[in-house]
Amino acid sequence: MVPDGARLLRMHSNTVFYLPASNAVARINTGLDGWNRVAASLAATRWLARQGFPTVRPKVSLPVVHDGVVVSFWEYEETVKAGRSLTALADLLRELHSYQDVSLELSPMPDPVLGTAHALQEHPGAFDGDDRDWLASEISVCGQRWNTMRFRLRAGLIHGDAHPNNLLYTRRGVLLGDWDHVGYGPREWDLVQAVYFHRRFPAPRDDLDAAARIYDWDLRTWPEVNDLIGIREVSGLGSYIRTAAAKPSARTELAYRIKTLRERDTTAPWNSPSHS
Repeated sequence: MVPDGARLLRMHSNTVFYLPASNAVARINTGLDGWNRVAASLAATRWLARQGFPTVRPKVSLPVVHDGVVVSFWEYEETVKAGRSLTALADLLRELHSYQDVSLELSPMPDPVLGTAHALQEHPGAFDGDDRDWLASEISVCGQRWNTMRFRLRAGLIHGDAHPNNLLYTRRGVLLGDWDHVGYGPREWDLVQAVYFHRRFPAPRDDLDAAARIYDWDLRTWPEVNDLIGIREVSGLGSYIRTAAAKPSARTELAYRIKTLRERDTTAPWNSPSHS
């Protein structure tokens, strides 16, 4: 049950409510391995906040389970403007990836298309025509590519979903939020988010060039970057599959994204979650 006065902030991979009575944010997670993932995000952000890293901060140390969903509570951060700067993201990732001695129990990052595969099985009605069969095949191809990739950077602490829409511009500065995928894995996975966003949600090229200079490495020079972008594109479909039944715009966007992927159209702009 949603408390009286709660205000819906977002419904995508998580459903997020603002609770004015406690000045808190409640995040409702229904994804694969929800409790463990959310507990890890709470532990990681507590640790990062102690290091002085600009992150959202938990209000309660552990998630709770209610009516089969996992709920976590976070300090509310008032945003002062909208933004999705690739350079701001690169600056935060450079700091995050600099941590070497991390006193956290980090789970290894799983195959990134695993969540899409589970959504495919659980929500077969989200698709039109033979899109479901095509996507099942594409997931298999992506999984094989992921398992044979030769990453260049040293693995370590990663955010796991570090795209510009997870930046919050607050009175405390720019914060990084949505840590549900935090873990131990290839740093390239965090860096590919900006390149993927630049491809599908066009931004000035200068932003991407500047982001590479800030991080001090340009992912675009890595030979396997296009395969990693393709994996990222497929991994992002899971949220649309899970919400397609309740959100017609998500079903429309899912069909459109699959259409462009089937046509191997790497330049077609996509609609961001805030507009779909």
